[in-house]
Amino acid sequence: MLDGKQLLVTNMADHEPQQIVARYRALADIERGFRMLKSDIEIAPAYHRLPDRICAHALICFLALILYRVLRLRLKRGQIAWEAGLDLHGYSLDEARLELEGFLKEAVGSRMRCVLVVHGKAWGSTADYPVIKSHVNAWLREWPTVLAFCSAKESDGGTGAVYVLLRRRGQAF
Repeated sequence: MLDGKQLLVTNMADHEPQQIVARYRALADIERGFRMLKSDIEIAPAYHRLPDRICAHALICFLALILYRVLRLRLKRGQIAWEAGLDLHGYSLDEARLELEGFLKEAVGSRMRCVLVVHGKAWGSTADYPVIKSHVNAWLREWPTVLAFCSAKESDGGTGAVYVLLRRRGQAF
């Protein structure tokens, strides 16, 4: 009946619905940042009842979000040096996925933090969009070792390449 819908119940009767949704989205963003941080430092979920602990938990969530946003901003600006690169020009879709998967596994195994993947901007002969580029975007979202990715600076390939920030288990950002 409500598939694909979210229902927000609140006691904030004096707020507009758009404000409530905006606050909910901000909270979800903070919690997403904390989940990422928790997975990197491998701690279990905790439930709190005491006000001081609830405030501390909220502070940690907020700091995790700030840390994630700073990392993402540094990545977008090209301020995190990439340690290895992969060029997918000339590969079929299946070959590109296998190459990318092997490259990322090797990079994580070598404890690399940031890599460059050049996918190009070529459109397929039957598609009306850049085929490998759009698939790389989807594949990177699937891999748990990928913290973030964004288009590279023009000097590194611009929108024909992406910087990929990798998760390093047990090590702080």
